[in-house]
Amino acid sequence: MWADTGSGGWSATYSVHYGRSRIGELYREVQRDQEQYRFFSRLTPKGMGLVFSGDHIEQTSTGNIDKEGHWRPSHYRYLNSGKPDKPSDFRFDWDAMEIAFSEESIPVAAGAHDELSQLSELARRVTEGAQEVTLPVFNGSKRRIYEYRYEVGEPVTLEVPLNSGVVKEQALMVSLTTSRGKYVTRFWLAPERNYLPLRIERTQIKKQQTVIMQLTASHPLASD
Repeated sequence: MWADTGSGGWSATYSVHYGRSRIGELYREVQRDQEQYRFFSRLTPKGMGLVFSGDHIEQTSTGNIDKEGHWRPSHYRYLNSGKPDKPSDFRFDWDAMEIAFSEESIPVAAGAHDELSQLSELARRVTEGAQEVTLPVFNGSKRRIYEYRYEVGEPVTLEVPLNSGVVKEQALMVSLTTSRGKYVTRFWLAPERNYLPLRIERTQIKKQQTVIMQLTASHPLASD
């Protein structure tokens, strides 16, 4: 899935909830071959989510895959339909060691990722047995790089409403804090699915408001 050799990909759909209300849908899709990847994400408000915000958020990360399977982003797109005037296209210039957008640029360190590509590196590190993972990650909304700090917890069993049925899945709970300091996020990663997140909980620290993203469908994709 993340580090497999060969061509192909996968899609995953998540139902987004706040309290008892369904507020949106998150769709993610990865296509890759031995040398390149494309990771697309779309967050769509639905139901009560339309009351609070009608904004659609789309992200796309494209880049190269080295011989060890590490993803290296070259282009990243972050588009918020409610903020069409904000920069949305970002280029990772590894020769100049900077991320360029509009008429600006910011320095970038070796091993940096965008919001999407960093998930592949997290999965790789957890596969290798890491209990703590720290990554520099570019945030397209704030146009800044933050430090992402992950801690791996104990395995648990989850009941997942997947592909029109309910299945029991083994998962590792991974907690995320960032140098931005606004949110705490917890991921439940499935080893049997190459560490695809089964469930994501994002809590705003100050207001103690939690949004839950629950996997409802996942399918393999054939290569183009």
